Amino acid sequence: LSPELEDALAQISRLANPTSHQNPDTISRTLVALQNLPPQQSLEVHTQRLTTSTNSLSSHIIQQTKHFASLSASLFAPFGFGTPLDFQIVDDEVVPAITQVIQDLPTPDSRALHTLSRLDRETTDLIQTLAALSDSLQMGRQTTASAARQLRNTQLMVSEMRRESDLADQAQWLIEKEHWDHRLAERSCARECRDVIGGFDQVFKGLRRGLE
Repeated sequence: LSPELEDALAQISRLANPTSHQNPDTISRTLVALQNLPPQQSLEVHTQRLTTSTNSLSSHIIQQTKHFASLSASLFAPFGFGTPLDFQIVDDEVVPAITQVIQDLPTPDSRALHTLSRLDRETTDLIQTLAALSDSLQMGRQTTASAARQLRNTQLMVSEMRRESDLADQAQWLIEKEHWDHRLAERSCARECRDVIGGFDQVFKGLRRGLE
């Protein structure tokens, strides 16, 4: 054992031995302090989370290591996995083969790009046309609502005019029924008024004679 470890063990032994310590109740005070410890649930929860995170990270590292090993094996399989690469073969065979493959790749057809561009322009025009049509429909809806209000006002005016026409017809019928045109021609109202006034005169004369 190292001297540092022996000193630490000696200090622990002195603390545990009541006779060799100034305070003989060290063990009892330690037990009481341990019993009075607050709940350590949060510490347990954080410890469990740390353990779970560590396990997940370890599993992820192992999985990525296996995946990397699989990719390496599939990459170096044509050259003999586990054997050193011959760079002369790479320069003489692999590089020209890759260059030839690049040259043999078909050139993209520009007509597809032009077709897509035209489709994009036509789609944009269609969207603008639909937006204009939507605005026109909105304006047409507003015009229809205004026309409906004017039609209701016109119907009310026609109803009022019909009522006035009915009242005029009724008044004309009453005039014709009572022969008011003949009465006006004969001044029958004036005659009636003279008769009423004459009646009042006779009454007043009788009252005057009674007072005399």
